[in-house]
Amino acid sequence: MRLHSFVFVLLCISSGFVQATRNYRSAKIAYVYNKASHHIADKTRLDKLEDELAKFDDLYMEMKDKTHTGKGGEKDSELIDEKLMRLLERHDLHITSSTFREKIKHLNLYQRQLEDVLTKTFEDKDANKIWTTIAESDVSEAYKLDIYDRLEKLERKLTQLQNDRETLNDEHHENSIHLNEDVDKKRKATDQQITDVRNEIKHIRDEIKIEIESPFEDEHIRSLWRKTLLERQLSNKDFDEMKSHLEYFDQKFKKRAYIKKELDASPDGKKMYAEDDNLKSKYEELDRTFTKALTYLKEKYKHTEL
Repeated sequence: MRLHSFVFVLLCISSGFVQATRNYRSAKIAYVYNKASHHIADKTRLDKLEDELAKFDDLYMEMKDKTHTGKGGEKDSELIDEKLMRLLERHDLHITSSTFREKIKHLNLYQRQLEDVLTKTFEDKDANKIWTTIAESDVSEAYKLDIYDRLEKLERKLTQLQNDRETLNDEHHENSIHLNEDVDKKRKATDQQITDVRNEIKHIRDEIKIEIESPFEDEHIRSLWRKTLLERQLSNKDFDEMKSHLEYFDQKFKKRAYIKKELDASPDGKKMYAEDDNLKSKYEELDRTFTKALTYLKEKYKHTEL
């Protein structure tokens, strides 16, 4: 099972990091270098920092390989994080070190929660097969957690219904013919509920296949795309038109998301937002477009499915 530093990848992108002087493989080092390089004007100092960061880059990648083979883990990562922060402080990069420490704190907590969920299994064979597929995929971690919660609730409901069914079977054997008629009705109702839960699990199976193969990036667009394919209520013409709309707005939404992440990731983001009228105006314009577009797409879907 592969675990990605998804949060740090987003941070690197949202901070405007495209390609450092060194092609660092670790998202953490790419993030740190991007932040630190803004505070070092002297090329000699920057070159020295690059060389030292390259060593940490190797350490993180070695640790990642060990984690995948079960030979390393969380403590190794935290030790490297601490050493990296001390390095930054030796270079008088206290702001970068502080920012990195804060990001690490949230990232480590998030990853511990995610890793805990990703190692869980379901007793129900169908639910567990679905969970294994989604857990090992490259879809967003938020979506994985959502699927886990839904499967967990369905399995809990299924277990309760199956227990109820067994209880009714026992009652059927013990009761008189008259009482068994009532038990039979309850058994049929319970069987139908079990079938309904099974169908919901199958629905999730179909949904994750669409999600894994989705050509879109924005979560709202991906959600509408899943709905479009799952319900299959559109004519071929309406389907093609809807897909065209989704492709167009997926690109628009990416611009809005990029600016928001750039503002949020920067320690001076709020100040930057307040002082830069052009950036503020651009974001607000995209935000209005985003809201209107979402409303339009949802209304469009409701209209075309009638």
